[in-house]
Amino acid sequence: MNLFNKIVVILLILACMILLPVFFVFPDGVVTYLQVQLAALKTGLDAVNPMVKTGLGLALAVLSFLFFLILLVLELFRGQPKAVRVAQTAGGEAVLELKSVAERVRDAVIQLPEVVDVKPKVTAKRRSVNVEIQIETTPDVQVPAKTEEVYETVRRTVEEQMGLKLGKVKINIKHSRRPTVVTP
Repeated sequence: MNLFNKIVVILLILACMILLPVFFVFPDGVVTYLQVQLAALKTGLDAVNPMVKTGLGLALAVLSFLFFLILLVLELFRGQPKAVRVAQTAGGEAVLELKSVAERVRDAVIQLPEVVDVKPKVTAKRRSVNVEIQIETTPDVQVPAKTEEVYETVRRTVEEQMGLKLGKVKINIKHSRRPTVVTP
């Protein structure tokens, strides 16, 4: 959608650069030219069968409405970015996929003691990444200490190892169930 937006904006700017100065310098000539062209269009439309003209006009109206509605929806509801720019690069530009960030965070957090499963969700927000992480731990874990340990691991992984700016971190902890012991 960005390429389409750029093309449309460039074409509109070029048209305005050419047409507006002509209109401001020769307003009477432009109005007269437009009157002649509109009169010729009216003459051509008068020659068309009214039923065909109405049907064709209605079809074009619906198609143009749908086209611009689709453009509006695409512009307003853009998808989440799939990559983020690395903050610490020397002279160049590096982009990192959010999926790679999530995998790296998962690999770092799963190595912590008492962590059974990790499901990170990484989103880009301007020049930083937000991490929401679902963690399953053993039942006897100390929640405040484990939360701090997980946060520090996420921060170190994202900022120090990957060179990204860390935004918000949300940690959701779920305790795994103790295995049930069946007595004979």
